[in-house]
Amino acid sequence: MQDSNKLNVDEWPEIRKVKVSNKIGWMYFAEMCKSVMSELGEEKGAELIKAWAEKIALEKIVPAMREMGLDGSDFMDVGAYFQMATAACGYDTTLERKENGDVSFKLHRPCIWFPGHEKEITPAFCQALCNCERTVAKTLNPDAEVRLVRNMAKGDELCELIFSSKK
Repeated sequence: MQDSNKLNVDEWPEIRKVKVSNKIGWMYFAEMCKSVMSELGEEKGAELIKAWAEKIALEKIVPAMREMGLDGSDFMDVGAYFQMATAACGYDTTLERKENGDVSFKLHRPCIWFPGHEKEITPAFCQALCNCERTVAKTLNPDAEVRLVRNMAKGDELCELIFSSKK
């Protein structure tokens, strides 16, 4: 007797497979990060996540952006890359250039890492994870500065990263 499978993924469109895979991958990542922060404590956990975020930025994201012809001279391109990546996971984002030339990248609720459970995230975790965006921007453009100015983990209604130039 052959087992019957109600979930016939062979009939799924590719985009559905990618979305399911993305969500599962991010769930694993979020739970791993919670465990790291819990087991190592806030300071050591944040240090580990910050180092991991830098490694991913340097080894994966910067080369991918360069292959796409993005050199980091326009912060809108850097923000757009992260907007594309987070949108693929289902995150609602906003990207805009401010009058002073800075670029604002907003991530709206629910938080992709812990939907509906933002209180489980520490501000230190968010700062550490933002080291990915910071490293990418600074590697592509040494004059770049990236600041997390609003943070759901601190009770803000959204997270906002500002990409700007030190000049």
